[in-house]
Amino acid sequence: MPDYQPLTPKELERGYYFLAHRALFIRLFWILGILSLVIIYGILVFNLVKYFRGPTWSELAQNITSNSNWASYHAARAPENIIVGPVRVLPVGDDLYNFVAIVENPNEKWILPQFDYRFIIQGQPLPVEQAFLNAQEDALLLKIGYKSDLALSNLDVQLETGNYQWYRLDSSITPIEWDVRDISWQPASNISVDEKSIPLPATATWQAQNLSLFDFWQVDWQVALFSGDTIVGVAAVTDRDFSAQQTKHLEAVWHNSLPHVSRVEIWPRLNWADKSLFKDSATQPRGSDRLRL
Repeated sequence: MPDYQPLTPKELERGYYFLAHRALFIRLFWILGILSLVIIYGILVFNLVKYFRGPTWSELAQNITSNSNWASYHAARAPENIIVGPVRVLPVGDDLYNFVAIVENPNEKWILPQFDYRFIIQGQPLPVEQAFLNAQEDALLLKIGYKSDLALSNLDVQLETGNYQWYRLDSSITPIEWDVRDISWQPASNISVDEKSIPLPATATWQAQNLSLFDFWQVDWQVALFSGDTIVGVAAVTDRDFSAQQTKHLEAVWHNSLPHVSRVEIWPRLNWADKSLFKDSATQPRGSDRLRL
């Protein structure tokens, strides 16, 4: 048999109170329901009045335009100008000169796939040439072997750059890294072979490793010789067929006389945005390394 427990006096009092005030509870319920509806419709009417009395879309657009400094916004996101160093004129003999200037791209997220430059000699501009700068990269702007019957100095040659074609770095372009080490400088000397003195040209050598997972048809290298902080010699070297992760021994040679050289700097020159330099077998990363993009 189910257990039966009698109601307590307190429970009987609650039940009696509810029955005695049942009509009051029903009125309170209706009052609360009506108040809720009044509040909801009041909010709705207030928002409708605010909407119809507010500004139109054209007025909002004009207000946004007037309150927004778009020029400052775009200026803050625009790339910084490249930094162009002074031109050095280097005589190499036989009325020939090399012109050189160091340029720098200070931007971390912007590259210059192409821009124009030209040297101006005593007011006469040379033909326009093209160069590029990857993100946060230094390079040399060069004119090798210019012949002049007049003696030229640093004051006779200026450099003009322009037509910058900036491109914001994104996943379609992979930064290429290099390991350049074991840089060595050997000044010109003579060796004796069979009692004959044979001159040896000045030579700079270095080891270069392609740290990327791409194979390249061609990689250019720029070499600068310094005496203190002054460039005293330059060279451009082209190497072909540079495979991924490959290490090569490279060298540059000078046959002209040079002053004392205190250091050698090497610049790999490969345009990240020029896909024609990438071999077909390496236009995509290998295996799981696709995540590098």
